[in-house]
Amino acid sequence: NLVNLVLNSAKNIFGNIDEKIYKKKDGCYQLHFPLIIGIFLFYFGFKNGYKTQTNQKIPYFIFNLNKKSKAIFLRQFFNDEGNVRLKDRRLQVKQTIQLDSKFTKEQIKNNIEEFSSNILKDVKDLLNEFDITSKISLGAYRVNNEILKTDWELSIYGKENLILFKKYINFDLNYKKNNLNIAIKSYKFPSAPRNGRLDFALEKAKKVQKKYGFIMKDLLAKECKRSLKIATYYLIDLKKKNLIKIIEEPRDRLGHQKPFKYNLI
Repeated sequence: NLVNLVLNSAKNIFGNIDEKIYKKKDGCYQLHFPLIIGIFLFYFGFKNGYKTQTNQKIPYFIFNLNKKSKAIFLRQFFNDEGNVRLKDRRLQVKQTIQLDSKFTKEQIKNNIEEFSSNILKDVKDLLNEFDITSKISLGAYRVNNEILKTDWELSIYGKENLILFKKYINFDLNYKKNNLNIAIKSYKFPSAPRNGRLDFALEKAKKVQKKYGFIMKDLLAKECKRSLKIATYYLIDLKKKNLIKIIEEPRDRLGHQKPFKYNLI
C-alpha cells in the first residue's frame, strides 16, 4: 500500500507525527502532514507552491549520499511516480510543468534541457550512476485559458536497463514488481541500445565480415542474437546509409532467390 509506505517513511524521518488522510472524490488518497515538515523541506531547497509551477529540483544533499541511499531514494520515487508499461516494455515516469504560452511545441521539443522537468533531469543523472540509460521526451502539450502545460516523460527502455533497474532499485509494491518481471521476461533477445541501432548493427556486421569474409542475414542474426526478421531490418538500414553493398545474389538450382551476400563499403 503506497499510502502506508509514504507514511512509514515520514515517521522514520520525523518520528511520531499528527498526519491526516483524506479520500478524494476520484478515489485517490491525500496525506496531510504538519506544517513543521513543510518548513523542513523549504529549508532544504523546496519552493512553496504547486510543483507544476515551481518545477522543483531534487535536494542537493541527495547527490552526496552513498549509492545504497541513492537507490533507496530512487525506489521511493518510482514507487510513487513510476509505471511499467507492458505494451511497449518500458518503465515510465511523468511530470507536468507549466510554461509561458509564448513557446511553441516545436521550440520546447527542440530544447528539452531548458524546458523539461528538473526532477526528471535529476532522476536521469542519478540513474546514470547505476549505468541505467533513460530518455526524457515531451508528451502532451496543451493550452487552456492562455496557460500552457507540458507533460514530460522519463522512459527506461531495453532488457539490460530494466534488469539493472530491478537489481539496484526495484519497487516495494508487489504489482509493480510483477509487471517489471513480466516486461523483462517478454524480451526474447538482448536489446540493442536505444537511439544506437545503426551503430549496433554496423559493429556486429564488421565482426561477421571479419569472421566469414562476407555478411549474410543468418550470420548477422546469430552475431546479434536477434531474429532473422530483425537482422533483415539491420541490413536494410545499413544499405540505405551506403555502409554495405550486395556482392552476390545467389539462387538455388530451381532459380529461387537465396539470401544476398554483402560486404562493407
